[in-house]
Amino acid sequence: MFSDAGLADLLEKHPREALQVFTMGTDVNRRTDWQPVDTSGASGVDLLKAATHGRLWFNIHHVQQFHTAYRQITDRLFGELQEMCPGFQPLNCDVTLIISSPDALVYYHADAQPNLLWHLRGDKRLWIYPEGERRFIAQELMEDIFASFADEEAAYTPDFDHDATQFEVAPGDVVCWPQNAPHRVTNLSGLNVSLSTVFQTEDSERRKLTYCANRLFRRTYHIPLWSTKETGMAAGLKRTAFRAF
Repeated sequence: MFSDAGLADLLEKHPREALQVFTMGTDVNRRTDWQPVDTSGASGVDLLKAATHGRLWFNIHHVQQFHTAYRQITDRLFGELQEMCPGFQPLNCDVTLIISSPDALVYYHADAQPNLLWHLRGDKRLWIYPEGERRFIAQELMEDIFASFADEEAAYTPDFDHDATQFEVAPGDVVCWPQNAPHRVTNLSGLNVSLSTVFQTEDSERRKLTYCANRLFRRTYHIPLWSTKETGMAAGLKRTAFRAF
């Protein structure tokens, strides 16, 4: 499935509306270099060749919905995780197959939902920064990300790296990190291929509602709610009121 031939076949068959391709620069501080690429008219073989020799990042979204083999792999992986971790009860899972050029990079950002990165081909370096600290991502921006009012990108300065945990990721590795922890990626060698599995749990949904409630009541109704505490009666009432609104 993850050979060149298998990937080219997938790119040929996958709906183009569920494929995002980007190019980027070499400076991790110049996020404006991250630009979309038009793939119309390109075959699967053309796309894979461009990824191998260019400077591109492919997000092939919802592969479990369109390709049975990917759904079977995802079900097996998450089934094994649930057997090993009885408290792990994902409510859903969405899978993106990532294909990226040998020296591609992804700029500093934070995801709304928890994620597992299953690495298959190539070598990459991943920096993960402390979660929940305003120095690394403003609470207001995290609220916007949860509410889908902003993309995942966040302001970055090189001194953040002193507090990062750095991983050298090789084929066969899987990496997970705390929900909302900012991170960035640089490929080191070879065509890189990974499965990104974004999932939802009761805990992650509770956090989303907490941040969205703060955003609504503070910005729309000028009620100064800043607490990100996710447990307790006050937090529960705040989330219930948000659902009602």
